[in-house]
Amino acid sequence: MARILQTVTGRTTSFVRDSNHFIHLLENVKIRNDEIMVSFDVASLFTNVPVAETINIIKQHLITHNIPTDYMSLIEFCLTSGYFRWRGHFYLQMDGVAMGSPIAPVAANIFMEYFEEEALKNAPSKPRFWWRYVDDVFAIVPRQAVSQLLDHLNGVHPKIHFTTEEENDGTLPFLDVLVKREPSGKLVHTVYRKPTHTDQYLRADSHHHPSHLSSVPRTLINRALRLCDTQFLHTELTHVRQVLECNGYNWRQSYRVANTTSKQRPQVAERVPVYLPFMRGVTDRIGHLLRRRFGIRTIFRPMTQIKQLLRSPKDRDPLDSPGVYEIPCECGKSYVGETGRNIKSRLSEHIRSMRKLDGNTSAVAEHALNFGTSHYIRFDKVKVLARERNFVSRKLREAIEIGRRPNFNRDKG
Repeated sequence: MARILQTVTGRTTSFVRDSNHFIHLLENVKIRNDEIMVSFDVASLFTNVPVAETINIIKQHLITHNIPTDYMSLIEFCLTSGYFRWRGHFYLQMDGVAMGSPIAPVAANIFMEYFEEEALKNAPSKPRFWWRYVDDVFAIVPRQAVSQLLDHLNGVHPKIHFTTEEENDGTLPFLDVLVKREPSGKLVHTVYRKPTHTDQYLRADSHHHPSHLSSVPRTLINRALRLCDTQFLHTELTHVRQVLECNGYNWRQSYRVANTTSKQRPQVAERVPVYLPFMRGVTDRIGHLLRRRFGIRTIFRPMTQIKQLLRSPKDRDPLDSPGVYEIPCECGKSYVGETGRNIKSRLSEHIRSMRKLDGNTSAVAEHALNFGTSHYIRFDKVKVLARERNFVSRKLREAIEIGRRPNFNRDKG
């Protein structure tokens, strides 16, 4: 769905594709003395996108661009079914788009295109230039009209609120570009780094595939060459050289790597890539063999990743752990059991015993067989009474829970 919607966006005069496109837009622009560079930023855009309005806007786009409206049901489902689970309960996102969803940035961009068209149409003082990258706007407006324009933008829609930053000492950052105004009014540019930037990158002596290591100098050097005007290029390359050398890279080799163009691959149907952990002298040879003999591309990953060292923030399914559980029956009684495996696996065994009409291997199946259809086992209402890995603790908790409720257990735990 995201790919389909992508075809109807980016057609406005305000659209900014990336930093390179932004620099291209700045060419031949001259700012007057009575004007000022300003950036506007939408506060928490993704969580404030009005979904119902956005769906209507998308529908009009599909009709305008002759795209089958049959897609609308899928698009609407994608935009209205954002949910998450917390401590066993499911929560539905009532408005806004889910961050991380492929369709979210496209939907947000479509709404912002509509918003800015309506806002600028009735603006008390229209900006001479207005360029937007998703939720960030670079504008050139009359000095005395900044506050008035900000108030107007914040009054267009109750859920869209802008913050603003004016140029400071003739400079203003936008994306990773620092725009500077010259006395002549010409706008020049160089690379922008936040004040909190540490200049720490993947070290040259770290255990990573050479393609990962070479991407560091290639990215930094090529960014300087792309984003810097001639007058700032030497200063930026000097800084990049110092940074690379501090991270263990050889400058001459790095500059040579950055100026090496990638070989054009033949346009053939590419097979699904193979992902391998990088082990120097082992998996890199395997990858070379796969590419050379079978045309299979290999993507290398580090042996250890940060996510392996950190606890997952996602809410775990309680049925995926060992512990004590309760299976209720509509008769008012329930079965209390314990398992050292995943509770989900033990439940599957109870269900399998019921299907096989085998009451010997499961007290739950025996209860269902003895009373027939008059007793309905509620596997949809299973409760995890305790998560416990220790065998003795589980058995004690099982016995306690059996004594607390009417049950059809064969023993008392």
